[in-house]
Amino acid sequence: VASSADRSTSKVVPQKRKTPYDQIHELTLNSQKSRRESQEKHDQSKMEHDQMKENGKNKRERERLERHEHLVMLRLEAQEQAERRREDAEERERIVRSELRISSLLHKTVK
Repeated sequence: VASSADRSTSKVVPQKRKTPYDQIHELTLNSQKSRRESQEKHDQSKMEHDQMKENGKNKRERERLERHEHLVMLRLEAQEQAERRREDAEERERIVRSELRISSLLHKTVK
């Protein structure tokens, strides 16, 4: 029988021997603790993986939206340019017509 010194009273106190039941109980507790730690580790890595996956989805979605926004801006710019070209063409046409009228009037007055 093993014993140890009790510091408070300096008496030798015998330690209880472990029975097979105690040993089995200790192994069971250790096994449960190990399983629980393993499950926690697994849960943690799964959570990290899911977070990375979600971040990847968010990044792809953000990039898709940025590309879409860029295309919308390009379309608007193209529409504005087309509108300016049409207005410029209409203005040139008005100028040519007024020049023709002036030239026609001058031609009539010259005769």
